[in-house]
Amino acid sequence: MSARDFTSECIFCAHLPSSPSGYPIITFGSHRPRQNRIGHTASRVVYRLFLGEVPSGRVVSHRCGNKACINPSHLYLRDLSVANADNPETHPHYRLTAKDRWYIRRSPLSL
Repeated sequence: MSARDFTSECIFCAHLPSSPSGYPIITFGSHRPRQNRIGHTASRVVYRLFLGEVPSGRVVSHRCGNKACINPSHLYLRDLSVANADNPETHPHYRLTAKDRWYIRRSPLSL
């Protein structure tokens, strides 16, 4: 089966746990908690199974923009630096700036 055999609709795997950032996670390794377990995003695993290896410095992104989608035809590779520059909030070291905090505090949606 190839990525071309899939529909254009998003495919979801509801039984997978999600990371704090919303990506479904597949865990490999020991069944004992916290021992020799390795977690990978489901989109990365699906990309490797259907489309090939993910080179160092590249990340799997979604054409549909849906983090939970695992449709191989929606997945493509991007440079990590470009992906982080496009959306700095998704970078693990992102911090709110003083300007961000100022806008949040003055927002009518803030309590």
